[in-house]
Amino acid sequence: MKPYPSKKNAQIALSLVALVGMQELAMAAPVTIDFGALDWLATGQSVRIGPTFDEDGFRVSGSSLAYFTSSSDESIGSSPSLFENTFDGQVTLTQLNGNPFSIYSIDLAEFGQNYTPTVTFMGVRVDGSIVMDSFILDGSFPQFSLDGRSETFQFSSEFTNLVSVSWNQGAQAPLNSPRNFHQFDNIVVEAVATSAVPLPAASWMLLSGMMGCMPFLRRRIKHRGVA
Repeated sequence: MKPYPSKKNAQIALSLVALVGMQELAMAAPVTIDFGALDWLATGQSVRIGPTFDEDGFRVSGSSLAYFTSSSDESIGSSPSLFENTFDGQVTLTQLNGNPFSIYSIDLAEFGQNYTPTVTFMGVRVDGSIVMDSFILDGSFPQFSLDGRSETFQFSSEFTNLVSVSWNQGAQAPLNSPRNFHQFDNIVVEAVATSAVPLPAASWMLLSGMMGCMPFLRRRIKHRGVA
């Protein structure tokens, strides 16, 4: 006698097919890009690291990224803070895999006391729309202290579903001084949860057909006495 599938197995098979078409969310959690992997205790006043720096699946790009060492008067904390070492140079933040992300906050610090640069951030969203936020630093930069040099700025709720965030280093200040430059650190970001690709129309038709056949299959199984 030709074997027929059990009722239990038929239900399992149908469940598996249905699961394929369900949207699958990838869990994400905020991370803080703090540049902690850099050797902050390096000798000298500053260290150049090149055009890119990668951390926690994200990439910071610029023309000439650098940071101040622990021996520099310009250092702003107990770990490195980056700056773009080019007048009007652009910094861009992206996710390495190209997927969208959200940005929640960033720490910024001026290069010297009484300089209050404005830093404007431009976010490009997946749909091509642009969002912008501008932050003005307070000009407070006490010498020889690791406290009070940086400020934390919160982005608006529109800075989500982004493909990139860009901002510019300051223009050259009077007397050829770069004091309107800024440093950045502790960027809080989160990868946006992604969904699985939906089933094509033909697959949904197959699934619907199987569901329609289930009553007939149950009657066939019952008639042959299969549990």
